[in-house]
Amino acid sequence: MENTEEYCNRIIQEMIKSYEDTGNKDGVSKLCREAYSLYRNNELPSEYYGKIYYTAMEIGHYK
Repeated sequence: MENTEEYCNRIIQEMIKSYEDTGNKDGVSKLCREAYSLYRNNELPSEYYGKIYYTAMEIGHYK
């Protein structure tokens, strides 16, 4: 089972790959919502959710 840091890194890589593969942000949004759900249920520390959220916003604004 992956630890929190591995989960965070995997989600970030999946968001980047999803955007590169499809050219749209649907996959990015889905993955970010998944992470947010874990954060809201106290299953993902805010530090890691912040990294995921920042990556999603970066993709949304700069790509």
